Amino acid sequence: MEILGIGIDLVDISKLNEKLAKRFLTPKELEIYNNLQGKRKLEFFGGRLAAKEAIFKALPDNDLHFSELEVLYDNFYKPICHYKDYIIHVSITHEDNKALAFAIVEKKSLD
Repeated sequence: MEILGIGIDLVDISKLNEKLAKRFLTPKELEIYNNLQGKRKLEFFGGRLAAKEAIFKALPDNDLHFSELEVLYDNFYKPICHYKDYIIHVSITHEDNKALAFAIVEKKSLD
């Protein structure tokens, strides 16, 4: 597989709120968000927002909207994102009031 792009983003969690969460999270992401409490809720949203921005930076597709990206969990509770014909590797971390995400985008192999 060929790496098409990499992206990274840092989000200040203290600037996030419920109104923004409803705007940027998909229905499945919102379901997870709504089941969390306190700081964990904002960490989840901050991580997803940072991940989507990192993915946006890494994708060669410029006609993309945040609502088209959904960052969920795989069977091992690792963040994962599927979008069109791309394989997107995502890593998210939190520290104090910051969330950081890194994304690597590959084109799916046709063979």
